[in-house]
Amino acid sequence: MRSELKIQKDVRIGLAVKKNSSGVSYGFDRINRLDVLDKEAKDKGGNPGSGQDLVKLMFNVISPGNGANKFLHFRANLTDFSDDYTGSWDKTKYIGRADEMLSYTGFSRKISISFQIAAMSKEEMKPLYRKMVYLASTTAPTYSNGGTFMMGTMVKATVGDYLAAVPGVIENVSFKWKTEYPWEINLGYGPNGETQEQVLPHILDCSLSFTPIHDFVPATGLTPFITKVKGLGDKKPAYMKEQGDFTVTDKQEYTDPTTYEQWTDPNRQKSFKPKSTLSTPTEPTTPTDNLPNGF
Repeated sequence: MRSELKIQKDVRIGLAVKKNSSGVSYGFDRINRLDVLDKEAKDKGGNPGSGQDLVKLMFNVISPGNGANKFLHFRANLTDFSDDYTGSWDKTKYIGRADEMLSYTGFSRKISISFQIAAMSKEEMKPLYRKMVYLASTTAPTYSNGGTFMMGTMVKATVGDYLAAVPGVIENVSFKWKTEYPWEINLGYGPNGETQEQVLPHILDCSLSFTPIHDFVPATGLTPFITKVKGLGDKKPAYMKEQGDFTVTDKQEYTDPTTYEQWTDPNRQKSFKPKSTLSTPTEPTTPTDNLPNGF
């Protein structure tokens, strides 16, 4: 008989599930213990610096001005996720018509992400709370060197491959505690007289509102709003291509008049414009050209 295949996911993604001889769990969650980082934790397997999870949940905070990057890795204890798309239409009422005329005016998208932050050991409390503070601080401004000009902070959000480093802004961050969530309490001192830990919840619910700033033109069709596209550094198959990524030859010409005037594909040296479908305007006629003689 074929032996049962065992997948040690606790080792591969760094879960704190080790147990001693009495069956009591110990150790720490590797992702929770990651602090605010200057670069993404890409190492795989059981390496201490690995950011590998079943579903990657990461926020790349980009400081305005100097463009410095900070990376916040959270364990993907997702509790809620919504992705809302809205088209805006102006309504016009005409005399003699019961219905309203609609005129398209714009497009917007709003993403809500909710997840649970849970410390499994004392060692995880400090880095978790540091990441929470940094995440919440993205709603506050960054000031110029002189302190006289404030600027907003950009964030690239990653949730698995559904959101793959999508740029945008975080408009709201909320932390919520529930009565069943325990606290780290401090009723005494450590063996050397030091305080043991700050009095803080072990678990908190985090929710945030994220508004994407797309690096492509939102349009009807196979537009890469979600899933990864080519060029993001792995071998996963792309469900959709980046805009402008299409095959042409010297005898072919792109003829869609509804798109931008010029497409540039970084993988090719050529950039070209779509062929115009508008006819050449003729000379206007005067009002008297077609009137009967005598007028």
